[in-house]
Amino acid sequence: MTSIGRLTVKQAWARWDKSASTKNDALAVLSKTLEVAVDAGLITTNPARSLKLKRRTAKSPAGRALSREELDRFITFTPEGHYRRIIEALAYTGCLLGEIAALTASDVEFERGLIRVARSLSPNSNGKLVMGDTKSHREREVPILPQLRETLTAAMKDRKPHDLIFTGPRGGALDSGNLSRSIGLKKWRDQVRVFPPGAPRLHLHDLRHTAATLMCGAGVPTMVVKDILGHSSLAVTELYARANEAAVLAAGETFSLFLAKFDNVEAVAKS
Repeated sequence: MTSIGRLTVKQAWARWDKSASTKNDALAVLSKTLEVAVDAGLITTNPARSLKLKRRTAKSPAGRALSREELDRFITFTPEGHYRRIIEALAYTGCLLGEIAALTASDVEFERGLIRVARSLSPNSNGKLVMGDTKSHREREVPILPQLRETLTAAMKDRKPHDLIFTGPRGGALDSGNLSRSIGLKKWRDQVRVFPPGAPRLHLHDLRHTAATLMCGAGVPTMVVKDILGHSSLAVTELYARANEAAVLAAGETFSLFLAKFDNVEAVAKS
């Protein structure tokens, strides 16, 4: 059996050109696999156990989120009808495009006010769209906002229970490239939001960042936001909550009022 040590794992980590979260997930799987090898007597120790590998500081995705006014502009610039319904579904659920593309009429329960997110229509290694699990490999439920009810009702018209709700105009599967071109995103996105030099320009996935940030800003508990969006961990969701502008401003006001009490006491003492 080929030997594997801590240095081997560290070298593989450094050479692998993937995101930090993907590399951490792979490390966790490797560690569990090596634990089995230890139990089987194939190796004496697990070189991946408790291995601390340097990772880049996570940038807050809330920096990509649109304000409520910018979101309204995004929706207004989108052509009315079929495509606008898709954009509204993305904005008001926070779902990934593949999850929206995989929704069927039977997944929408108006009586309960919930949408069941159980599948995703995403490209495979060959670029072909295939039906599979959600990114988290778990089903979840998303609330139907009042702002989304009319949109869903129109999208589901004449749909049978297992028909896809959101498709291309001719019934084909949705993908981000085709959707971006169909709504003319590149032509008007800078009129919605311009990001700092060096940052990517506005794209469809920013609607998910927007939903997460607005939910946190509305005071929805981060654990609930995590479950609605299907995040892999609470730490991911907290990246949105930490950047909550309203919460920061409220904290500043509270701190200011606290300091003002001492200012008043000192003013009385000097008089």
